[in-house]
Amino acid sequence: MTDTQNLAPELQQIADFYNLENEAYDGLRSIYEAVEQPLRHDFERLPASAQNILGNFERLHASVTYNLLGATAETLRLTQDADISEEQRASHLESVLARGIKLMLKNIKAARRNPVLKRQLNEPFEG
Repeated sequence: MTDTQNLAPELQQIADFYNLENEAYDGLRSIYEAVEQPLRHDFERLPASAQNILGNFERLHASVTYNLLGATAETLRLTQDADISEEQRASHLESVLARGIKLMLKNIKAARRNPVLKRQLNEPFEG
């Protein structure tokens, strides 16, 4: 059985909200660790109005992690049997993570002008 005690509280909220299977927790944890530093760097460069959309970095970090879960799994699946080097696999994965972060930050900025999007982004953390 997967140890679910090691998820950050915000990440656990996301997993619970979306009824994520316990089997996906290891992947979620891996993505969470992989995106923390680049995401934190980009988060600090956002205007305060965008930083405040989710209330704090931890919520954004959890949201980005969940949103990258499917794309990361698909990339790993596609590159697993491909005739490419480990460096190329890593490069593909890094590219997917970077694009996912960029897209999520774009959504955060857009949510400043879109109350529906802001509500959707915050929904997993309410209640």
